[in-house]
Amino acid sequence: MLLPAPPAAASAAARSRARAGINCTIQSLFGQPTEDLIILATYTVCWGMTFFIIRRGSFQLGKSKLELDFARFTVALNVVSLFLLVTNGVQTVLYQANAMSQQSSMLAYFREGDAQFRIPQTAPQRPDIYYLILDCNAAPSTLNQVWDYDNSAFIQSLQSKGFHVVPEAFSNYDRTVLSIPSSLNMQYIDAIPERLGRDFNDETLNYRLIQDSRISRLLKSLGYKYINIFSGFPPTEYVPYADVNFVKSLGSAYLLEFMQLTILSGTEKYVPLTLDVFAETRLVPYKYASEIAALPGPKFVLVHSLISHPPNVFNEDGHKNPLSLAVLTENAPDRYLKQIKYTEKLVDQFVKTLLDRPGPEPIIIIQSDHGPKYRMLDDKAYYNQNMRILLAYHFPGQKNLHRRLTPVNVFRLMLNSQSGKFANGIANTSGQVGRNLMFH
Repeated sequence: MLLPAPPAAASAAARSRARAGINCTIQSLFGQPTEDLIILATYTVCWGMTFFIIRRGSFQLGKSKLELDFARFTVALNVVSLFLLVTNGVQTVLYQANAMSQQSSMLAYFREGDAQFRIPQTAPQRPDIYYLILDCNAAPSTLNQVWDYDNSAFIQSLQSKGFHVVPEAFSNYDRTVLSIPSSLNMQYIDAIPERLGRDFNDETLNYRLIQDSRISRLLKSLGYKYINIFSGFPPTEYVPYADVNFVKSLGSAYLLEFMQLTILSGTEKYVPLTLDVFAETRLVPYKYASEIAALPGPKFVLVHSLISHPPNVFNEDGHKNPLSLAVLTENAPDRYLKQIKYTEKLVDQFVKTLLDRPGPEPIIIIQSDHGPKYRMLDDKAYYNQNMRILLAYHFPGQKNLHRRLTPVNVFRLMLNSQSGKFANGIANTSGQVGRNLMFH
């Protein structure tokens, strides 16, 4: 027999349902949780009252009337503002000075390693080189085991185009700002915590290692042009060391964060401006593939693509999902799989466009920087899912077909890849380039 709830419990339950209903109603109208709107309203009221008091010059408190002395009030505000400006300014200057010193020291350390790569200026034929980084793209084995998705059709399509898809490819690091610097500099970046301490967390150093990398310096010394494709991720939005920054979108990380974290996001349901900019940024490499391929060479093209990275705004057919607060914060593996399927279609067409261009056959490397972070129940699941990656390379006439490879070795392998066309390696006649491969 079910007993009726006590009056107090029933009242509490009713209030809880009412709050939930109000919250859902407000989110459906404005795309913001009730708590955020309350905070915004409180700030608005406080600032409105302050402006009203200053405007009138007086404030009535019961029978007493407070008159503002604007001269003293202005002096007090100026003193407070000057104090805040000086204290924050001094802290910022000291922090930046220390950060620049640390960065200069570490960048010099990484440049010292360039000496082991002795590349003669009389290198053989110089094909265009494309490095396509698919951010957070799951490995084929992960898609099969975790999502029950067999992407063998995509893998076979790459193989039919001359790619070797590494069966056991693993990332050296579990996040972008660690993985990409290590692959572009062809060495582990453990020296950063070893030299600067384990608590060092200034990611701008990692950004610099991405932008001014060892492979870009080596290829530029051979006459290559360094071309960066705008990504929407800070270090690969604009690369000051690149000869060309290919920009076809306004979707910078700052702009998108501004649009998502301010009241502008409340209009997204009615005018999906953020979604359009967000999607357009991720489609740049694929939408303009022909234009990128037509850029004069020889060229090294860095394509850091976020098409496979959450939030999962694309369906399998490329249809865009609304960029709501729920999509931005969701943990939806099913949506991720749909976006991966769309990614594979784009990548397959992108590769076809590059290979169909007249001229020397290009070198193309397709690689995840790390895997996704869904459904990780234990350390083994974390390793198998987040550390396993997609890695495929197209070296014309290649002979080096490795079963196991990590990103830190990819460019070493490329520079030392012997083939019928490049008997001594693509840029190596001294026998030194890539000799010390770091397979583990």
